[in-house]
Amino acid sequence: MVDGLRQWGGSLHHNGMTLYLANVPKGVNFYHGTTTSRPVNGTEWLAFEPEHALGFARPHGPPPRKEKPPVSYRSRRPAKAPFAVQNPSRGIDSRSAEINDADELVDNSQGYLQTYRTKQPLRLIYIDGQSAAKSDKGTLDTQDFVIRDATQPPPPAATGRPSGPMGEAERAAEMCNIAAKTWGGKIDGFVRMEAGFEIILCSFAKNLEMVSIHNVSPPDNDASREDEMRSYFEAVASRYDGIGDNRATIDFDNMVSLYAYGDLVSFDDTGFPRVNKDSSALSAAKADLQGIAMSNRTGKYEWQAISDMLVSRYADKVQYLKSDQVTDIKQVTDYVTAAMRPFVDHSHRDAKCEVDKCAAQFWPGSLPPITLTDGLCIPALAFREVAYKICSTFSELRDMADLHEAQTKVHELEKWLGWSKFKRCRGCEVNEFCALPIWPFGTKEDYLRPSCRTSFDMTRGNHSYWAGPDAHGFARLSEFSGQVGW
Repeated sequence: MVDGLRQWGGSLHHNGMTLYLANVPKGVNFYHGTTTSRPVNGTEWLAFEPEHALGFARPHGPPPRKEKPPVSYRSRRPAKAPFAVQNPSRGIDSRSAEINDADELVDNSQGYLQTYRTKQPLRLIYIDGQSAAKSDKGTLDTQDFVIRDATQPPPPAATGRPSGPMGEAERAAEMCNIAAKTWGGKIDGFVRMEAGFEIILCSFAKNLEMVSIHNVSPPDNDASREDEMRSYFEAVASRYDGIGDNRATIDFDNMVSLYAYGDLVSFDDTGFPRVNKDSSALSAAKADLQGIAMSNRTGKYEWQAISDMLVSRYADKVQYLKSDQVTDIKQVTDYVTAAMRPFVDHSHRDAKCEVDKCAAQFWPGSLPPITLTDGLCIPALAFREVAYKICSTFSELRDMADLHEAQTKVHELEKWLGWSKFKRCRGCEVNEFCALPIWPFGTKEDYLRPSCRTSFDMTRGNHSYWAGPDAHGFARLSEFSGQVGW
């Protein structure tokens, strides 16, 4: 919950296993980069940040060499080709995945930034993690195995056109088909994230009004490519802690967590979660997702804000207790005793009661007491479990006599919590940001030890974090505009 619609946490926990109902209000600006001045009517991608869209508002060179059709997700896990060069994104008819005829006349010699504004509120499905990362690591699992229907043929592809990296156009068309037909048209699109947040919007004409269309093809003496990429990186990093201004909000009471469905989630050799597409629980998760999509109920509690209170109170405490600054057990016991003091009644000591009070500190008062579990929703159960784990650990630490044993217990707590804040850099300069792998950028070292830098690592090939065993390397950054779906 803490990582929802946040670039940092979603990037670190890139294999999202949760789908949420999300809302975008009327009057929010979004951006679309392309090589035509014509407005979009059908299905296309929208960026939250203009720098994200600008990467696709570039003149194109010769078309890429003819590629083999993408391997269907129905036969195996997503194809192992992280970043294939493709034609630019084009309008897709959500009913058939056909390219709009008007786009046949696109002038690829110019780049345009189209700005749109929502003319009505949008109901969306937010797919957490790096769900727009075209990788074989599991970033596409929830879309390909939970949202999409492996028992039905995909919408017909546009003749003679590539379908985008790892079948992006096919994926967008099929998900919008499901939104329109299976979910009764109650979902307008899908929120995803790569190096920036995006929306796959199923109908531009229905949901957006045009604000402006600008020719953004730079003259020869304009900003260098390096400066443009730096501006883009800064825009990405600026959303580490959220996209801001309630441009999109998550309804945490309307969610499907795949962890709640028995063996539906497995873990690969690298320790990352994957969807077990052969699980008998898959149909139940699909049915619950449809129920959320078609429901008119709205959530009551801001579970992310509530969880933030817990993280902000304890994350630094946990990291301090396991640090080299702690050299004897008395430092540990004194520190946790002070942290637990607000919950202690010295006239009547009761360790269990103290843990209950500690866990209930941020518990919504309108819910049943935190000591009860009957009827609680998944977010409430998750918060309750985390709060009790922290408070019971701190309570036990008060009575420990061995430093190694105490710090081992703190290490275990940190690993169990897995908070993305634990890997956040400290002390970056004003022109730096904390860099970690965000598709298509980054190395394996960046994941293990994020560091303060002025740019993301653009290493390609086997040294890239995103390279798989069959990877063919990444597109050149100058060909960024050749991707379907930013």
